[in-house]
Amino acid sequence: MYPKSSPSIFSPVHPLSTSQGFPRGDLDLPAIRADRHTVITLTNDHKQLTDTMAHLLEQLHSQAREKGNGAVTAPTTTPTPPSSSYNTIDRHTIAVAATTTNTITISQHQLKKPFATVNAVSPDSPASEAGLQVGDGVVDFGGAVGMSELPSLVSANENKDVVVMVDRGGRMVELKVRPRVWSGRGLLGCHLMSAMV
Repeated sequence: MYPKSSPSIFSPVHPLSTSQGFPRGDLDLPAIRADRHTVITLTNDHKQLTDTMAHLLEQLHSQAREKGNGAVTAPTTTPTPPSSSYNTIDRHTIAVAATTTNTITISQHQLKKPFATVNAVSPDSPASEAGLQVGDGVVDFGGAVGMSELPSLVSANENKDVVVMVDRGGRMVELKVRPRVWSGRGLLGCHLMSAMV
């Protein structure tokens, strides 16, 4: 995708003002600023993804060296999830699709950091029944990726299943929580603390 503005003026170092400091009248400044922001964001995302992939590949190769065979072999089939109420995904696993060209796929959740930490779960609560545990890092809560989004999302999904991705000791765990009225306080029965520093 190319920016809408002219490539010659797109460079973040190209001046958007005249030598006297006034905005240039021949440019669509809001579009240029939006395009610059998009490119900078994509560049940062690309760097983060590249660093993550390098780290994961390094781990994969070191595991192969530790096994002593020196060769790196990747699974040719996707592992089947356990037959429990939640699926466990190893955060450092790279799944290789069984196609004619080997494609490395990394779950979008494996790149995210938890935005909240579970620091209390009431017994017999919806959170307890779903399998939430103290210490779980909440990465995604029904599409919400921030503490400010949770109250309205939980209220809007009362008596409906909400998919929650948590980081449990370095492993991604998918849970289904059903917010509902129960004998205790709130619709979930757990306390979340912001994990943002």
